[in-house]
Amino acid sequence: MRHILYFSLLLLCPFLSFAQERLQEAETAYSNMQYKRAATLLTEVADSIENAGGTPSADVFYNIGNAYYRQQRFAEATLYYLRALRVHPNFEHATENLRHAQLHMGFQEIEQGDMFFVRWFRMFINGYSVERWTACSILFLVLSFVGAAVYFLPLRIVVRKIGFSAALFAVLLMTFCIASAAMQRYRYHHNRQAVIFVPEARILTSPSSHSKVVSTLREGQIVVLLNDDAAKGWVHVSIPGSATEGWMVDKGYKMVIDHVLQDVKP
Repeated sequence: MRHILYFSLLLLCPFLSFAQERLQEAETAYSNMQYKRAATLLTEVADSIENAGGTPSADVFYNIGNAYYRQQRFAEATLYYLRALRVHPNFEHATENLRHAQLHMGFQEIEQGDMFFVRWFRMFINGYSVERWTACSILFLVLSFVGAAVYFLPLRIVVRKIGFSAALFAVLLMTFCIASAAMQRYRYHHNRQAVIFVPEARILTSPSSHSKVVSTLREGQIVVLLNDDAAKGWVHVSIPGSATEGWMVDKGYKMVIDHVLQDVKP
């Protein structure tokens, strides 16, 4: 079981003794192959952090996913690996285990259709959190002021030109960092992924039970919700890695953006 970052989690939880006790119990339960209990205990930790207004770490979601994976509950494992990747997009272990969970359910790995430089840029942006990008933007702001100060001081013209160039470069980097932080924040708060939790869900051409069936989804399949309020009782969805999209009855799925595992919509 991947080591849980105890200290960082406890800082977020108002009931320190409760969180520490649950984490230790979960570690012991997982080691003793009591995977159901481990998942329950880790979910309680995630709930306590949520109730305190914090965000559970990617490790918590990842370990919950592992506990479900060990129970061969691959749909739940898929959901929690996606939740781990929502917090930490470049989490390699979560990405690999997600791939295995999907393969166990008979789903092929989604091919990335983007150009390599687009994938590289996305990986670069996702490599740092909102807080890290914000800290970098503040650093470059300070450097831009230093460069501007050098430019306005009565120094040699060469030194002033260097100060001006440095200030301009720092402003450009600061702008990039601010944009990256905004992109990360938007990605986190506007995640529209969902996992199917019913044996079969049909995608139709229109929000009507009499319309043509475009595709049939199975339990554990990942979809993206395009619009969940365009038609009452229906959601507009697409299948990642394909051009397939259509309408699905608004039930039988769980959203990644909901941190706590809740019952499927009736």
